[in-house]
Amino acid sequence: LQKSTARATVPDNGKITAGGALKVSSSNNTDGAALTDGSAVGSTAAVGIGAGISINLVKSVNEASIGQNALVSASGITLEALMKDVKGDGSDFVNTFNTEAKSGAGGSKVGLAGSLPIERRTGCGLALQPCAHPARVFALDAVQGVQR
Repeated sequence: LQKSTARATVPDNGKITAGGALKVSSSNNTDGAALTDGSAVGSTAAVGIGAGISINLVKSVNEASIGQNALVSASGITLEALMKDVKGDGSDFVNTFNTEAKSGAGGSKVGLAGSLPIERRTGCGLALQPCAHPARVFALDAVQGVQR
């Protein structure tokens, strides 16, 4: 199980007065792997049984937001949820997931093998201002965006 959360927020009912532009920025990059090898080979037993089961559960959240009923005053505002470059050289802007289950069996008379890889991913990237009870934002320029 891998969990990765990055949040940058102005909280509900928060008040911010910036002397210039305000930037609310988060970045996240989630990688997850589950690998198994359930091999049973080279046995002198009459029956060889090998089983491999991998379960890869990944939850990733990347959120930049202004909370409900917040009051923000700035000359400009940027809300952004970005993909983090893990390697730092501009080459890894990708969430990477790998699930493998291997099995093999051998016996002098019977070999039985089975593999089951299971992968479940949930994730979101949000740059938002709530609609139900919107924040009051006073800015000359506003930018909002999500990078995936």
